[in-house]
Amino acid sequence: MTALDPLAGYRRLARRRATVIAAAAGVLCASVLLDIATGPAMLPLAEVLRTISRPIDVGEATSAIVWTIRLPIVLLAIVVGAALGLSGAVMQTVLNNPLASPFTLGVS
Repeated sequence: MTALDPLAGYRRLARRRATVIAAAAGVLCASVLLDIATGPAMLPLAEVLRTISRPIDVGEATSAIVWTIRLPIVLLAIVVGAALGLSGAVMQTVLNNPLASPFTLGVS
């Protein structure tokens, strides 16, 4: 065993973590686009992308649907999900228990 083996193992682990994070970010972006596209007024995915990138080039109704109604809801859902995940991680860290839940402290 050489001195470079632990370093090579760490680099492999870091590459794997970066791949998982990139895949999760891709899935998040795809789900955001699908969430914006679906609804009572089914918008084509190309039109959603065009509305997000160049809102002036699309119709007023489509721009209002995407920017005023759907995008704020999607962004708020992302923020709420991140806050809930962070609060769970903090609770597990404070209690030093990876299985801690809100029922442990009675805050559910």
